[in-house]
Order: sequence, then C-alpha cells, then structure tokens
Amino acid sequence: MTATTTTPASTGSASASQKKEFFNLNVNGIGYLSSIRRVQGGNGEFTCAVINALTGPTDNASYTRFDVTIAGAETTKLINRCQKAVDEEEKVLIGFVLSGLKADVFTLQTGDHAGESRPSLKARLIKVEFIKKGQDVVYQAPQCFPDAGIRFIGSERVRSEFVLSVTDTPPEHTPVGVLLSTPFLRGNHYVRTRRQQSHPGRSSRSGP
Repeated sequence: MTATTTTPASTGSASASQKKEFFNLNVNGIGYLSSIRRVQGGNGEFTCAVINALTGPTDNASYTRFDVTIAGAETTKLINRCQKAVDEEEKVLIGFVLSGLKADVFTLQTGDHAGESRPSLKARLIKVEFIKKGQDVVYQAPQCFPDAGIRFIGSERVRSEFVLSVTDTPPEHTPVGVLLSTPFLRGNHYVRTRRQQSHPGRSSRSGP
C-alpha cells in the first residue's frame, strides 16, 4: 500500500494550497491474460479482460482470477495488441499492477456447475510491466525494476540479473513464470542465474 500526494490548483485560499494525501492499495503480480473484450458503457467503449494470476509455491502454483477493466490509453493499447494472440489461444503472460480491488459474486451459466455461485475479484489494470507471448518477451516497461534498470530482455547486453521463464504447460494446469534472481524452472529443476554483464571501462565478470 502506498501513499500519494495531490496538490490542488491554487485559488488563493489557504485550503487550496494544502496537500491532500491518499492511501492506494495496489496489487502486483504476474498472470495469464484471457477473455479480452470491448464493452460499451455509458461513458463510451472500454476494454475488459481476465487475468489468472500465479500464486503460491513455484513448484505447485495455483491461480487467482481477476476480472479487470483496463485504465489509461497506453495500457489499453497494450492489452488490445494481445487480442489476436489470446483469441488464438496463445499463452500471454503479463506483469501487472491492479488498483481498486473489490469482491463480487457471479453465477455460472453453463457446464456441470451451472447455477452455482462463485467469488469474483474485480479491479482496474493500471499498468503492464511486461508482456510475454509464448517464449518471446514482446514488451518491457521502462524501469520495470528500478534497482536493476531493465529496459528490455533478450539482448546480449542487459543491465539486469532478471530473466523471464515460463513452462510449456498449458495455463489450465500449473504454469510457472517467475522473475529472476529468484529460482526459475529449467526442465524440472529450479536454479538461480546471474547473467554476465559488460560495462565500458570495466572488466566483465561472471557471477556465481
């Protein structure tokens, strides 16, 4: 949870110059994107989607489902670019930041459990940190990891020890996608990795 400060426009009054602070409850994670759709509302068209977020131990991950409304023009553009891949049932893994989390209940309409109620978590998707289609990272937000200074992944010269990895297991089962330098899946084993880094004027070194 973070606190932000908003300064109102000056109107000459003492109250207008006071800073107003808010507590923001945000959710960060990674998950699989699905059900991208455009909805017509009272204020025009907007984009919705489902994120099945990975949670729990990396060797036995489970899902938490979020029904999200996309906020902001840039975030909407990024999600809409994933429409074709999602419609073709390609695995699309994203790093996300959600806000405005609230609980709801929906009723299953089809299948063996039709008529049963299920909990639903709804939120606003306010930021996409990365997009990975299949095994390819196709988008990386600038300064996604401020301490590491990542701008992109996949280059020989990368200013980070972070690497994205995801299994070939279909999302309906137990996929694993993690950000290094935490353990990641290679075959059936979790290992730690440090990439060799090269800097002008400094000797290259390899980590353990």
